[in-house]
Amino acid sequence: MEPGTSASTASAPPSTITTKSMSVFVWNSGDMAADSTSIPGHIKIAFACIGVAFLFIIVAFSTSSWLATDGDLETPKFIRIGLWEGCFNNLQDANHNFDITITGCRYLLSEELYHLNDLIFQPFFVAVQFFFTMCFVTLLIAIVLVPAYILCYGPGHDYYVLLLRIIGIVLMISAFLGTIAVIVFGAKGDSRDWMPDWQNNYLSWSFAFAVIGVFSEYVAGILFLVESRIQSKRKKMRESHSAYTMETKA
Repeated sequence: MEPGTSASTASAPPSTITTKSMSVFVWNSGDMAADSTSIPGHIKIAFACIGVAFLFIIVAFSTSSWLATDGDLETPKFIRIGLWEGCFNNLQDANHNFDITITGCRYLLSEELYHLNDLIFQPFFVAVQFFFTMCFVTLLIAIVLVPAYILCYGPGHDYYVLLLRIIGIVLMISAFLGTIAVIVFGAKGDSRDWMPDWQNNYLSWSFAFAVIGVFSEYVAGILFLVESRIQSKRKKMRESHSAYTMETKA
């Protein structure tokens, strides 16, 4: 066998291995890009958690059963109260400065309850109203951003990873604000310093809805932040692969 033929035969295997290696690398890169264009399973779970959070938080925000009487008293002065509405039975101000009694459910900011402002709007309750309202508002902001993720952006867009991160951060901020609200109300809502007959008052179902909604926000926020991390790594891999391809061609 001639020396030239042997050299050609000996150099063939490395060429074949290199070709196969390059083809496998390119196939994996394309597969990764194809997978990233569809909505991942954990993001679908995050969407479901956002829906649960919205449902439970809006119900908690608008209903009047954060605190309620247990029903053991025959004529309780206090029936139940939420963030914006309260129900009472012949309730007067503690000092009896006004010859006015309130029976039935009333909007807490109505003029009928002006003489009970000192009783109702204690600092802790005003803080709960503020923080849970901010929780609800920031949740709405996150919900507005979700359609942009679904319809307007993809992994190839420059701001795709940033959008994922923003949604996750907004959800976590909303959950944190809601956490402050439920912790404060849980600690002070059924105390002796607020509603009458405090021994017979308990945290009711609207409060439980608030807790479930806030927990769902945490889950959704964490999942969006995880996805932003994944997409950030994939973006770096695509960029490094593109740079390698350009160097190979050069």
